[in-house]
Amino acid sequence: MIPGCFDWPEQYAGDTAPWQKFTLREKGEPISLVDAVIVMQVRKRPKKAPILENTSVASAGIEILDAAAGVFRVGGYELPDVNDVYVYDIQITFPSGEVKTPLRGQYPILGQVTKQEAP
Repeated sequence: MIPGCFDWPEQYAGDTAPWQKFTLREKGEPISLVDAVIVMQVRKRPKKAPILENTSVASAGIEILDAAAGVFRVGGYELPDVNDVYVYDIQITFPSGEVKTPLRGQYPILGQVTKQEAP
């Protein structure tokens, strides 16, 4: 599986990330996500510590919508209070133990100007 590239639209720090839906296919056929675990990490550079990590375990930022059809979505989490263009990838661990990286790209986060104080 060759990773596809998807660059996220600009998002604001502190906002709730909008949902993005993905369908995985290989040679026109859906890639089954039955019993698979999906993880996404966002970093400044590949060897830096992650600023954001999402997983399909307990729907922590990633939800598998139709496992047999290879459909999942990412979003619904609060974006960290940072300001830069980051890189990300999404890895899937299949029940066989095989790990694949189907998506990668840029993840821009704009620093927020308005900062609300907690009550």
